[in-house]
Amino acid sequence: MKKNLRDRDALVRALLLLFMLVAVCFIIRGAKHMVSTVFSGKVETNGPRPCVVIDAGHGGGK
Repeated sequence: MKKNLRDRDALVRALLLLFMLVAVCFIIRGAKHMVSTVFSGKVETNGPRPCVVIDAGHGGGK
């Protein structure tokens, strides 16, 4: 009985490790694509940029 639980635990750990490695690969691919599009000139960085103001709404301006 204990061997069966250990085998199942090892299988679950191996599957979770595999899923984690696949997720890391997708994250790295996405980051590589994002960085390559910024440096390839596809994104305009020389134009006017909007000013973004974030207001917390706590009434501090009164």
